[in-house]
Amino acid sequence: VGFYQSEAAIKTGVSGIYNALYINIGYLCPFNVYMDHYTGLAMERAENNTIGAGGALNADNAAVQTWWTGLYAIIARANSVIEGASPYIGSLGGKSHQYIAEARVLRAYAYYNLIATFGDVPFFTKPVTVDQYKEGRTSKVTVLDFILSEMDAAVEDLPWTAAERGRVDKAVAYGLKARAALLGGSLDYGGKASSYFGEAAVAANAVIGKRGLAVNFSDLFNKSGQTKADVRNEMLFELMYSDQGTKNFHYIGFGQVSRNYGQTGRHPSGRLADTYECIDGKRIDESPL
Repeated sequence: VGFYQSEAAIKTGVSGIYNALYINIGYLCPFNVYMDHYTGLAMERAENNTIGAGGALNADNAAVQTWWTGLYAIIARANSVIEGASPYIGSLGGKSHQYIAEARVLRAYAYYNLIATFGDVPFFTKPVTVDQYKEGRTSKVTVLDFILSEMDAAVEDLPWTAAERGRVDKAVAYGLKARAALLGGSLDYGGKASSYFGEAAVAANAVIGKRGLAVNFSDLFNKSGQTKADVRNEMLFELMYSDQGTKNFHYIGFGQVSRNYGQTGRHPSGRLADTYECIDGKRIDESPL
């Protein structure tokens, strides 16, 4: 109680939310890459006991539990900061309001992943008490509407491009709103598909023209390229890994490499490759190339 009375304290608390983004479902692989192996976009060597080909994809599955728990850890930390700062935020200046807006985006991002994965889920916007531990699930429509309204509020206090790499900014908030609204529209949440598609279009159009693509595509995939201004302009949301400081690192599929140095446990699928247009800009089912 009383900790979040300064900009420095709020920044520290929000840093803890970012730290919770490193959800290690397995093999130190970034969760957003790991989750692709639950789809047709990628293939995994050990699918029989990790992604349910043998019937293992259930509530007791360790990967499922890690994903659920990790997302609620993000939410718990965000709720703690947002609620803890609420008595003081009105009188604080500097970047205090920006940091709280970041916390709201990260909390909404966790809830987006929860409803996209599980549908209806337990929903909390304040620190949870013991009496709430066994509360039931809230409609995914209610949670989605919360996400959209939170992004409308958060964009007011965020810059278009974050000054510090890894932080969310206005483009991330609009992008998350567009993505979440597309989820609700595509699955017709609450019979409101048309409304959600409209909100997705407006949010996407807010980013189009404000952020652009990298000049060289290959720069997106190496450390020196990722520091360039045009590349940062394309990368809306970065989960930071580094060989400096805390040295966060991860394992990815190396392709054809000696087993002494790497593994070939995870691979992109042909379906993912087929989503790329040919060099004439046409889809593979349209292009003579």
